[in-house]
Amino acid sequence: MPHSRLETFVTKKGFILLNGGITVKEALAHWKKVAKPTPVSHVVYVVDDSNRLVGAVELKDLLLDEPDKKLSSVMRADFPSIRLKAPISQAVSLAVEKEITEMAVVDDNGELVGMVFTDRLLDALNWMNTQNVYRLAGILRAREKVDLRLPSLVRGMYDRMVWLLFSVIVGVFVAGGILKHFETAIITVPAVTFFIPVLMGFGGNIGTQTSTVFVRMLSNKEAGVGRRLLKLLTADLITGGLLGIVLGLVTAVSSLLFFTDFRLALVLFISMMMISVVAILVGFMIPYLSHKKGWDPAIVSAPVVTSIKDVLALLIYFLFIRLLL
Repeated sequence: MPHSRLETFVTKKGFILLNGGITVKEALAHWKKVAKPTPVSHVVYVVDDSNRLVGAVELKDLLLDEPDKKLSSVMRADFPSIRLKAPISQAVSLAVEKEITEMAVVDDNGELVGMVFTDRLLDALNWMNTQNVYRLAGILRAREKVDLRLPSLVRGMYDRMVWLLFSVIVGVFVAGGILKHFETAIITVPAVTFFIPVLMGFGGNIGTQTSTVFVRMLSNKEAGVGRRLLKLLTADLITGGLLGIVLGLVTAVSSLLFFTDFRLALVLFISMMMISVVAILVGFMIPYLSHKKGWDPAIVSAPVVTSIKDVLALLIYFLFIRLLL
């Protein structure tokens, strides 16, 4: 399914469009005339003289209403409709909330341009979400089926290799360089090495969670997303700080059970707090900058966030080791 825009799924056939000035009897007669040769929707859309959508009425309601009533008096003025430029996710949310199987699509002037069926939008959204999951994992293309032939296997390797290669280079040269630089501290206090996986894993989990939330919000492309990003970042930083305090205490106390070194426990506590905040900032900045540069934040975020937060976690940890041990 190569298309992800709402307009791709808009149809201009299979539904009835009538002026609100006609009677219920005339509307039913028109519906019967149109429905004989081809199936049509059970919803009749009502427009004014300028073709602007003013409401809708279901066929069952027309059958129960007085035949001489005007269509404008029996229609529902609040019948759900969606803007042509709205994201598919917004259309699906509206359809689920209102429990409808179809909805009218209007342009910026409120003129009816067609309708969409909810089941087609759900299929599209499912496909888009599948693609996003693959991109968040750093895989450039999702494979619809397993193919064991060599060209397909090579293609699959290439799709995964780009950002994995980036991670390997960062790990070998940058993270390895940091460990080499602080080699003396490692030799002097070997116990510090026991907690490197804990700190890196903690920062990675927080950073990945943050980037996933921000990528999803950026992908929706809804109005006012900038203000909500800032609000969400503030909330995440506060939450991350609290998590850093709680889990930092747990890690510090746990270290005392094994090594009884209060200075090491203090280093771990402070490092956990700092890493949690920095990981959230990285998890926000990478998707945001990717979005601003016109790159797909879903593809870039996970591998880059993981690599950068690993390096920063090591750097923060060993800087405090140098200062306090």
